[in-house]
Amino acid sequence: MPLIRAAGEDPFCPTVIVWTRQWLTAAELEERRIVLCEPDPKTERAPLVVEGTVTDALTGLLLPRATVTAWITERGGRRREKETTADDSGRFRFCDLDPRTDVSIWARFAGLSGELAPVAAETAPVAADTAPVTRDLVVPISRHGHVAGRVFDLRQGEPVPGAEIRLTAAEAAPAPGDRGPPAEAGYLTTSDEHGLFAIPDLIPGDYRLAVSHPDAGVAGDTIPIRSGSTVDVRVELDPAPPPATEAASPDPAAPDSASPAAGPRIVAERRHPRLTEVGFYERRRESATRGRGHFFTRERIRALAPTRLTDLLTEVDGLREVCPRQTCRLVSPRARRCSHASVYLNGALVMDGRAWDFEQGGVDDLAAPHEVVAIEVYLRAVSLPGQFAAPSNRCGAIVIWSG
Repeated sequence: MPLIRAAGEDPFCPTVIVWTRQWLTAAELEERRIVLCEPDPKTERAPLVVEGTVTDALTGLLLPRATVTAWITERGGRRREKETTADDSGRFRFCDLDPRTDVSIWARFAGLSGELAPVAAETAPVAADTAPVTRDLVVPISRHGHVAGRVFDLRQGEPVPGAEIRLTAAEAAPAPGDRGPPAEAGYLTTSDEHGLFAIPDLIPGDYRLAVSHPDAGVAGDTIPIRSGSTVDVRVELDPAPPPATEAASPDPAAPDSASPAAGPRIVAERRHPRLTEVGFYERRRESATRGRGHFFTRERIRALAPTRLTDLLTEVDGLREVCPRQTCRLVSPRARRCSHASVYLNGALVMDGRAWDFEQGGVDDLAAPHEVVAIEVYLRAVSLPGQFAAPSNRCGAIVIWSG
């Protein structure tokens, strides 16, 4: 006898096997209604059926195999729990809850949990099936991401104020919150007098960044925004766009207006959590407006590919290497009556600017370039931030962050 079986599996819907005497299609079978949640024979009362989906609170994406728990409070105050697991599509179903009890359900996924969703206990019809109660649950898996950046003129090397920055979703994604713009609208802002811009509270995903200025030119690229992280962007505009791009896409804000040649002029780097904690990015942003220091990130260090830290630090205008003995030191001619700058490693003073012991080695002995995630260079005492201001740092300071 042939077997007709529904394709796929469902964890909370039973499999129905139909045996026939001949080959039949599903459309040729006589329609029959099957009650999946039958009344308890002892109470002759229809069960409380609760079903729904589990999604990420921010993105609206379904969460497969999430754990859903029902807290059941009986009339005497006794509480018990019942659990089920959502299927691969994030759907769940409780089939046999007692309608005379108070029920609240909640979901867990990847170690995170959502809020309780109460299910009102209602009088169910006797000896009959009841319509399911729908409760869609959410779990706060994702967090908003942010973009912070600065726009430069590639030809002059100066910040570009008043540049138009447009950020649009690379792909249309579900956005249940009020921060989800249509992909064609996106976010629009302009750079300030120092070329700085920021766009907060973005739903995680890939975004198209297009930057334009009537005098400085255009640039564009796709940047990823990850959950709970900030992406720092450096944009270099070229006042002379490639001819092929100019003819193909006259609109500088269009996604295709930035040719492959313009793409590398946007450099995006994800903020390092530890550097965020120690205030590296805040000091770098403040320095952009006041010109206090020089900053190297891991991406820039890799791009320069130095063999030692001294080779990297001498890229700073105003630092030069002096080697009176076998150990070299870095000297800033800009500071008056100075020998060399103090050196900090992960926030701790390791080389005092007033009494540098050459027998203990130099900067290159502290770490290799591939071990460093960021460096801050302050050439003068007046430019030092508060946490590094000390009498020993009269000649400035070099702050190295490893990890």
